[in-house]
Amino acid sequence: MIYFDNSATTRVDEKVIEEMARVMNEMYLNVDSGYKGSEEVKKSIKEKKKIFKKILGLNPDNFSFTSGGGEANNFALTSIMRREKKGHLIISPIEHPSLLNTALELKNEGYDVEFAKVDEYGNIDLENLADIVREDTKLVSIMGVNNEIGTIIDMEAISRVVKSKNPSTYLHIDFVQGLKHIDYDFSKISVDLLSISSHKIHGPKGIGAIYIKDGVKIKDQVYGDNSENKYIPRTMPNELVFGFLKAMEIDNNMEHIKELKKYFLSKLEGISNVYVNSPTNSSDSIINVSFIGARAEVLQNFLSSNDIYISTGSACSANKKDSHVLKAIKLPKDRVISAIRISFSKYNTKDEIDKFFEVLLPFLNMVRSIK
Repeated sequence: MIYFDNSATTRVDEKVIEEMARVMNEMYLNVDSGYKGSEEVKKSIKEKKKIFKKILGLNPDNFSFTSGGGEANNFALTSIMRREKKGHLIISPIEHPSLLNTALELKNEGYDVEFAKVDEYGNIDLENLADIVREDTKLVSIMGVNNEIGTIIDMEAISRVVKSKNPSTYLHIDFVQGLKHIDYDFSKISVDLLSISSHKIHGPKGIGAIYIKDGVKIKDQVYGDNSENKYIPRTMPNELVFGFLKAMEIDNNMEHIKELKKYFLSKLEGISNVYVNSPTNSSDSIINVSFIGARAEVLQNFLSSNDIYISTGSACSANKKDSHVLKAIKLPKDRVISAIRISFSKYNTKDEIDKFFEVLLPFLNMVRSIK
C-alpha cells in the first residue's frame, strides 16, 4: 500500500501505541476520582501538557481536550457566538466543513455571518478583512493552514488587522493542519482560541484540544460534572490523552517531507497540462495538482485499485461535487474537476513517488486519448 492521504489521517507512531498500551495497563484510573492513584495520573497529564508551551508557545493550562479538531472548531464558534442573542461572525469561504457548517447553523439561528475574501492562492484579503470587522463582530475564525491546497495563512497579519480594528473581537485559529507541520510561536501574536488534533500527527483518533485564552468569555456548550477538563466536562480518556501528548513529543521529520514534496514536483516536469494549485507559501505536507483531461474521482478510483491512496479534497467533505476551496479561489472548471491532493508523512519515500507516477502516467495518457 502507498498512502498519500496523510492530511486525512496518519498512521499511528509505534511509540504512541506503546505509550497508549502502557497507560491502559498502568494509568487507567479516573482522574476525577480524587484518590491517590487518580491524583498521580492527573499530575502526570499536567506535566505532559507542558509540550503545548514548547511547540505552540501557549499556556498549557488553557488547553482542554476534545474529541478531535471538529469538536474543537464547533466549540470555538458556538461558545463565543451564543453568549449573546445576536452578533457578527467572520470566516473565510475556504474553511474546513466543521467551521463552515457550524457557521451556517449559527446563521440559521439568527447570527450575522460574513465571509472574508480570499485571493487566487487562498490568502485572506487583509484590506477586505479590515473593512468588514465591525463594532459588533464577536469572532473572526480562520484556518492557519488550508487542508486542501496547503496555503499557510499570514496569521500575524490577520491578528494585527482584527485587533487594530476592534480589540474586543476574538480571533480563532484552526491549526489542525498546521500542528507540527509548520513551526509557529503563537505567543508572538494575539490569538484567543486555537484548535488542534492528534490524528494528523501520528497520534490516535478521537482526541484533539482547544486553547482558550484567559479572559475570553464563553457560553458553555457541554455540560457535566467532570472537573479536570475545564470546558469539555467528560471522563478523561487517559490513553488518548497520553497518546496525543506523546505524538506531540515525536519528531515529524519535516525535512524529509520537504524533500518528498520537492521530488514530487520535479516529477511533474515534462507532463503536459498539469497545474499545481498549491501556492509557494504552502505546507510541505500538501500538494494539490490538476491533471487536465482526467476527472479527479477517476484518477482516485484507478489509483485505489492499485493500492495507492490519494484524495480529491477534504475527507470530511468527500461527498461534495466540487471542492468549495478550489471554487472559492476561482480556479477554472477544468482544473477544479481534475484536482487531486497528495499529502505526505514521515513514512513516505521517494520510491513510492516513483511508483505513483509509474502507475499513473499510462492510465492518464489513455484517459486523455478518449474523446
